[in-house]
Amino acid sequence: MTTTPKHIITIIGNIGAGKTTTLPFVAKALDADVVEADDLFQTLNPFRDRYLADIKRWGFTNELWMAHKRVGLIKSAVEQSTKENIVIDSGLIMSWVYTKSHFLSGKMDKDEWAFFNELFTQWSKLSLKTTLLYLTAPVDVLLKRIQTRGRDYELEMYKKEYLEQLEMGLKDLIANFGGVFDNTVTIDYTEIGRLTEPQPQKEFMELVQKKFSYTASGMEEQNPLLTS
Repeated sequence: MTTTPKHIITIIGNIGAGKTTTLPFVAKALDADVVEADDLFQTLNPFRDRYLADIKRWGFTNELWMAHKRVGLIKSAVEQSTKENIVIDSGLIMSWVYTKSHFLSGKMDKDEWAFFNELFTQWSKLSLKTTLLYLTAPVDVLLKRIQTRGRDYELEMYKKEYLEQLEMGLKDLIANFGGVFDNTVTIDYTEIGRLTEPQPQKEFMELVQKKFSYTASGMEEQNPLLTS
């Protein structure tokens, strides 16, 4: 089946970097449809509670489920979209990063990681190329944001070492999986104002438009949806 090419943008970043917060403003700035692929963990994941209680036992199962569902959600959204641009919150890309962090922390063995990595490579070939919008912030800033939003499981699980491992995974992804994405657009979240206020919202959307303007002319040719 052949699908009309889209401009695909995937928002990536560490926990607390602002992926979900910035999503609607990125979409508005680029006149894009939205795929809330990260919301699956909170709303539909049947393994969520078991995973939170015992990551070593359920981490592999949880990440396989998340990656599989994200692929299906994204492909469906791309096929149904009538807009030129689509913005994805996390998506398959972040499944790789979270799984790599489990491996680095010893919560997943080398065979589980190798199998997931093999599946990721297959899924990415059958999925789509994307431009990454990489939100960065220092780990101490991320920890403060996690404390401010006050989710119990985040306060218990997401310590400095875990965030540093996720950052290693993000850098590893960018260094080694260029075939999955075309470009990386980086925004330092510490430069973004409070997005609950109109002026920072306007400034952020102008920043996104500026950051993406240099890739826009070539994106359709470079960033096709792969067919299956």
